Amino acid sequence: MDYLPLFHKLQGGRALVVGGGEIALRKA
Repeated sequence: MDYLPLFHKLQGGRALVVGGGEIALRKA
């Protein structure tokens, strides 16, 4: 079950990038 933490990390990073991009667009 080593792939589970990796998948979770990937989804978390993707959500962070998407969320950060939305905030940056709103501020700009």
